[in-house]
Amino acid sequence: MRRLAEAVGRDPMVIYRRVPNKAAVLDGVAEIVFGQLKVDSADPDWAGRLRTVARDFRALALAHPRVVPLLVT
Repeated sequence: MRRLAEAVGRDPMVIYRRVPNKAAVLDGVAEIVFGQLKVDSADPDWAGRLRTVARDFRALALAHPRVVPLLVT
């Protein structure tokens, strides 16, 4: 939490007022990254949708390699 506060230029206590603990911060990061993954549920081709989601997930993983453990657990 101290490194996060330092990285955003704030006092660590400001961070603790916004989030209860490190796990909450990590959950938020995973949620933000997963929010970038879009699924077109209107497309009738489920196999094509699955390929697209897999390709997009791979692109997210390559763009954010340090977040991958959060995404797969």
